[in-house]
Amino acid sequence: MDKYRVKMAEVDESEVVQVPSQISLNILDELLKVTNEDIANLFINLLTNASTKSTVKYAHPGFIEVIKNLSADEAKIISEICAKGDQIIYVYINRDKNSNTFVPLTPNENNITEIIDLDFKENDTFYVVNLIKLGLLRDEPFYNKSFDNKYLEIENRMKDSMKDILDKIEEMKISDDSINFEPHFVRGRFGITEFGEQFIKSISEIPHVQLQINNDNF
Repeated sequence: MDKYRVKMAEVDESEVVQVPSQISLNILDELLKVTNEDIANLFINLLTNASTKSTVKYAHPGFIEVIKNLSADEAKIISEICAKGDQIIYVYINRDKNSNTFVPLTPNENNITEIIDLDFKENDTFYVVNLIKLGLLRDEPFYNKSFDNKYLEIENRMKDSMKDILDKIEEMKISDDSINFEPHFVRGRFGITEFGEQFIKSISEIPHVQLQINNDNF
């Protein structure tokens, strides 16, 4: 609450509005229970934006439930990657480049841990799954060409997985010479949904920032 008071002290008095009780009471209740600073900051920023005339339109009571369903690492991903406009990209190995059927042979490998330090780095893929489930991110199966070097870094991390798959295919060919799979790397990214953009505005210290995608990069 001291952080909230400091933030509000920076707001012009003419900008201060009464916070809808549906938001204020629920946030205060959550702040009494939360122990993680990253999660607490999201609640405080939401409360601050709900207290300010120019940003109250971004504050929605449903966002309280979203924050409650975030882990500390996921809060970092939202506030330190998505809110800053950094790109989350991913790579996985698909079964056959000569087929239009998508049969992933590996989980997604992403670049999150290269951007921020997570408490549980091994959960980075699961975190994305939860952020998609919460409606904040979406899987976009196309890639940003300006990130070619970043994609190559991920693919280099997956060389052993590709080798294991190729070795397995060679073993299968011994008993079935009709097998002719050509596994390949598939690139994609995780984009922010409209709901996610609104949520980021509600918990951002600069909520009016516009999240733009330059289509010329594809």
